[in-house]
Amino acid sequence: MSTDWPTPVRKFEDIWTTIEPERLVYELDNYLSHKRHVRKLPLSQAERGFLLLASMQSWIEMEGFQDLFYQQYNLSDCVLVERVMREIGVERLADLFTEAKGIYVRHRTNLTEEEFKKLEPFDLPEADVARFDEIAEAVYASGSELFLLADGLAKYAQNHREEFSA
Repeated sequence: MSTDWPTPVRKFEDIWTTIEPERLVYELDNYLSHKRHVRKLPLSQAERGFLLLASMQSWIEMEGFQDLFYQQYNLSDCVLVERVMREIGVERLADLFTEAKGIYVRHRTNLTEEEFKKLEPFDLPEADVARFDEIAEAVYASGSELFLLADGLAKYAQNHREEFSA
Protein backbone atom coordinates (compact mmCIF):
# COMPACT_ATOMS: atom_id res chain seq x y z
CA MET A 1 0.00 0.00 0.00
CA SER A 2 2.93 2.40 -0.11
CA THR A 3 1.36 5.85 -0.17
CA ASP A 4 2.98 9.14 0.73
CA TRP A 5 0.91 10.02 3.73
CA PRO A 6 3.14 12.15 5.28
CA THR A 7 5.46 9.13 5.39
CA PRO A 8 5.05 5.95 3.36
CA VAL A 9 2.52 3.48 4.76
CA ARG A 10 3.73 -0.11 4.90
CA LYS A 11 1.49 -3.01 4.01
CA PHE A 12 -0.57 -4.15 6.95
CA GLU A 13 0.82 -7.70 6.88
CA ASP A 14 4.41 -6.43 6.73
CA ILE A 15 4.02 -4.28 9.84
CA TRP A 16 3.51 -7.38 11.99
CA THR A 17 6.90 -8.78 10.98
CA THR A 18 8.65 -5.84 12.64
CA ILE A 19 10.61 -6.98 15.67
CA GLU A 20 11.70 -3.72 17.30
CA PRO A 21 8.88 -2.35 19.51
CA GLU A 22 9.56 1.31 18.63
CA ARG A 23 9.44 0.56 14.92
CA LEU A 24 6.27 -1.55 15.23
CA VAL A 25 4.54 1.24 17.15
CA TYR A 26 5.68 3.83 14.62
CA GLU A 27 4.56 1.78 11.60
CA LEU A 28 1.23 0.77 13.14
CA ASP A 29 0.52 4.33 14.31
CA ASN A 30 1.22 5.57 10.78
CA TYR A 31 -0.97 2.83 9.27
CA LEU A 32 -3.89 3.45 11.63
CA SER A 33 -3.69 7.23 11.20
CA HIS A 34 -3.85 6.73 7.43
CA LYS A 35 -6.73 4.26 7.81
CA ARG A 36 -8.69 6.72 9.92
CA HIS A 37 -7.92 10.06 8.27
CA VAL A 38 -7.32 9.23 4.60
CA ARG A 39 -9.24 6.03 4.00
CA LYS A 40 -11.98 7.19 6.43
CA LEU A 41 -12.44 3.69 7.86
CA PRO A 42 -13.64 3.04 11.39
CA LEU A 43 -11.16 1.75 13.95
CA SER A 44 -11.79 -1.09 16.37
CA GLN A 45 -11.64 -0.35 20.08
CA ALA A 46 -8.15 -1.90 20.26
CA GLU A 47 -6.94 0.12 17.26
CA ARG A 48 -8.37 3.31 18.72
CA GLY A 49 -6.80 2.71 22.13
CA PHE A 50 -3.45 1.99 20.50
CA LEU A 51 -3.63 5.11 18.33
CA LEU A 52 -4.65 7.38 21.21
CA LEU A 53 -1.70 6.28 23.32
CA ALA A 54 0.80 6.12 20.45
CA SER A 55 -0.02 9.75 19.59
CA MET A 56 -0.15 11.06 23.15
CA GLN A 57 3.44 12.29 23.36
CA SER A 58 3.31 14.20 20.07
CA TRP A 59 -0.03 15.81 20.99
CA ILE A 60 1.41 16.98 24.31
CA GLU A 61 4.50 18.34 22.55
CA MET A 62 2.44 20.20 19.95
CA GLU A 63 -0.45 21.53 22.00
CA GLY A 64 0.15 20.84 25.69
CA PHE A 65 -1.18 18.33 28.17
CA GLN A 66 -4.54 20.04 28.71
CA ASP A 67 -5.27 19.76 25.00
CA LEU A 68 -5.64 15.99 25.40
CA PHE A 69 -8.89 16.60 27.28
CA TYR A 70 -9.97 19.71 25.40
CA GLN A 71 -9.46 18.73 21.76
CA GLN A 72 -7.96 15.28 21.33
CA TYR A 73 -10.04 12.99 23.54
CA ASN A 74 -13.70 12.68 24.28
CA LEU A 75 -14.87 11.20 27.57
CA SER A 76 -15.01 7.62 26.28
CA ASP A 77 -11.50 8.06 24.82
CA CYS A 78 -10.27 9.00 28.30
CA VAL A 79 -11.75 5.81 29.73
CA LEU A 80 -10.16 3.77 26.93
CA VAL A 81 -6.76 5.44 27.42
CA GLU A 82 -6.88 4.72 31.15
CA ARG A 83 -7.77 1.07 30.51
CA VAL A 84 -5.02 0.54 27.92
CA MET A 85 -2.45 2.26 30.16
CA ARG A 86 -3.27 -0.14 32.97
CA GLU A 87 -3.24 -3.12 30.62
CA ILE A 88 0.25 -2.31 29.39
CA GLY A 89 1.52 -1.70 32.91
CA VAL A 90 2.14 2.05 33.03
CA GLU A 91 0.34 2.43 36.35
CA ARG A 92 1.94 5.71 37.41
CA LEU A 93 1.05 7.33 34.09
CA ALA A 94 -2.48 5.94 34.34
CA ASP A 95 -2.87 7.31 37.87
CA LEU A 96 -1.66 10.76 36.80
CA PHE A 97 -3.92 10.76 33.75
CA THR A 98 -6.92 9.66 35.84
CA GLU A 99 -6.27 12.37 38.41
CA ALA A 100 -5.91 15.01 35.69
CA LYS A 101 -9.15 13.87 34.07
CA GLY A 102 -10.87 14.15 37.46
CA ILE A 103 -9.68 17.73 37.78
CA TYR A 104 -10.65 18.52 34.18
CA VAL A 105 -14.21 17.23 34.73
CA ARG A 106 -14.39 19.26 37.96
CA HIS A 107 -14.53 16.06 40.02
CA ARG A 108 -17.93 15.16 38.56
CA THR A 109 -18.42 11.42 38.24
CA ASN A 110 -21.57 11.16 36.12
CA LEU A 111 -20.63 13.48 33.29
CA THR A 112 -22.10 12.84 29.84
CA GLU A 113 -20.15 13.13 26.58
CA GLU A 114 -22.11 16.27 25.78
CA GLU A 115 -21.27 17.85 29.14
CA PHE A 116 -17.61 16.88 28.67
CA LYS A 117 -17.54 18.65 25.28
CA LYS A 118 -18.91 21.84 26.84
CA LEU A 119 -16.26 22.12 29.56
CA GLU A 120 -14.14 25.23 29.30
CA PRO A 121 -10.50 24.14 29.38
CA PHE A 122 -9.14 27.29 30.99
CA ASP A 123 -11.85 27.61 33.60
CA LEU A 124 -10.59 25.10 36.14
CA PRO A 125 -11.22 25.92 39.79
CA GLU A 126 -8.26 27.90 41.14
CA ALA A 127 -7.58 25.27 43.78
CA ASP A 128 -7.05 22.64 41.06
CA VAL A 129 -4.96 24.62 38.57
CA ALA A 130 -1.67 24.14 40.42
CA ARG A 131 -2.19 20.39 40.82
CA PHE A 132 -3.19 20.00 37.15
CA ASP A 133 0.01 21.80 36.15
CA GLU A 134 2.06 19.55 38.47
CA ILE A 135 0.51 16.50 36.82
CA ALA A 136 1.28 17.87 33.36
CA GLU A 137 4.92 18.37 34.39
CA ALA A 138 5.13 14.86 35.89
CA VAL A 139 3.63 13.29 32.77
CA TYR A 140 6.24 14.95 30.57
CA ALA A 141 9.20 14.82 32.98
CA SER A 142 12.37 12.94 32.24
CA GLY A 143 11.86 9.32 33.24
CA SER A 144 8.09 9.46 32.82
CA GLU A 145 6.37 6.32 31.61
CA LEU A 146 5.15 8.43 28.68
CA PHE A 147 8.55 7.82 27.10
CA LEU A 148 8.38 4.09 27.78
CA LEU A 149 5.16 3.28 25.94
CA ALA A 150 6.67 1.49 22.94
CA ASP A 151 7.30 -1.89 24.58
CA GLY A 152 3.86 -1.99 26.18
CA LEU A 153 2.07 -0.78 23.07
CA ALA A 154 3.88 -3.29 20.87
CA LYS A 155 2.82 -6.11 23.23
CA TYR A 156 -0.71 -4.68 23.38
CA ALA A 157 -0.94 -4.71 19.58
CA GLN A 158 0.37 -8.27 19.41
CA ASN A 159 -2.01 -9.43 22.17
CA HIS A 160 -4.97 -7.82 20.36
CA ARG A 161 -3.79 -8.67 16.84
CA GLU A 162 -7.17 -10.18 15.87
CA GLU A 163 -8.82 -6.81 16.61
CA PHE A 164 -6.58 -4.95 14.15
CA SER A 165 -7.53 -5.05 10.47
CA ALA A 166 -6.35 -3.83 7.10
